[in-house]
Amino acid sequence: MKQITAVSFVALALSLSACSSTPAPEPLSPTIVSQYQPVLDELRQRMGPLQQQLDDAELQWFAPEQISDADESWQQAQQQWQQYQDAPAKMNDHISMFSRRSRYQATLDALAATELLLAQAQQIRTDAKQLLAVGFANDQVLLSLQAERYFPNKYQSLRRQLRRLVSYVAAQQPERAEQGLVKLQQQQQQLEIATVSKVYVQPQQQRLAALLQDDLDSAAPVSFDLVQLRLAKLIDFVAANPRQLDAIATLAEQAKLEAAHCRHLGRTVQQLDDADEREKETYLLSLEQQLQQLGKQLGAEPLQQHPLLSQLSQLNQLVVTQQQQHSQQLAAASQSLAAAEAKLQALQPPLQAKVALVAVTAAPSIKPEPYAQAQPEVSSEAEAEPAAEPAAEPAAPAKQAAPLFEALQQHLSEQL
Repeated sequence: MKQITAVSFVALALSLSACSSTPAPEPLSPTIVSQYQPVLDELRQRMGPLQQQLDDAELQWFAPEQISDADESWQQAQQQWQQYQDAPAKMNDHISMFSRRSRYQATLDALAATELLLAQAQQIRTDAKQLLAVGFANDQVLLSLQAERYFPNKYQSLRRQLRRLVSYVAAQQPERAEQGLVKLQQQQQQLEIATVSKVYVQPQQQRLAALLQDDLDSAAPVSFDLVQLRLAKLIDFVAANPRQLDAIATLAEQAKLEAAHCRHLGRTVQQLDDADEREKETYLLSLEQQLQQLGKQLGAEPLQQHPLLSQLSQLNQLVVTQQQQHSQQLAAASQSLAAAEAKLQALQPPLQAKVALVAVTAAPSIKPEPYAQAQPEVSSEAEAEPAAEPAAEPAAPAKQAAPLFEALQQHLSEQL
């Protein structure tokens, strides 16, 4: 038995030694290469789309296991392909001495496995997007709001939950995915409201806190209450309509303006509280001086004998009255202009007809010249005599056109 084993090993060693000493094959002739070319081209066309799918980052996110297995099969196909892509005759070689499969068949098997796994990955992506459409739509909204910037941990947690639901779809467990989607939607909505509040509500809350810190709530209590009212309205609207960003921005701007108004009004009250009687009077006189200048611009009579509020009221009424008068004058001018345009439009047809008539009447008449007749010969003395100039004919057409132009001018003056 030991002798047989020894002989076997010797035979194997001789076989391997013979293989290693085999000279390299000579290059194939162009005729043989052309016979393999259609097969090689078909393999290249088949492998191109597979590489693109393997590089699809989104597909890798939806089906990581399938893509990992597909990449492994793809590497096997590439390993065999590299053995014979430049030496096509080798595609019929066995992949090893212990296998009867050719390199070409091994390539086909690996490509078929890759295609099957990629088809599964594509189906998982399609089914997941359809079943979890609401979750993906909410995720896009969070991305647009830059939720990851303001709440990175919470956003990444929701992304992991969404990925887990996709894995349920891949495992053929749609009911479990639908149940998890309900909870995910609630958390996505909460993060959406929190993000919108971070952008639009929080700055207004900081302004309100600054007013409290400066004791402006007591200096201007009425204005401070309005600031709180604006802020509460903004918060309620964001909670109910977090995606109406234009309306939210408008409400936030209103709250901002109300806070600024409260601040300058409260500061004025605080300054007046700290001022003496002369400083208070100077402040009121400066206001009255501004009112006097405004009254002069409007053409109003002096109003210093009236209280400040009464002066403001009278000037306001004067502005309203002048605006109404201006509007009435503008409307009357528009009506007059419209009437004049209508009258001009009505004058166009008869005016064009008369102009045409005048043009025809004033045009000079052209008479055909008679054929030239032979003239008798004249003496040289007769040729020396200067020819008499023809008498100038009167401009009859111009004389005939003059009354028509006068009539046309009279017609236009009557119509206008």
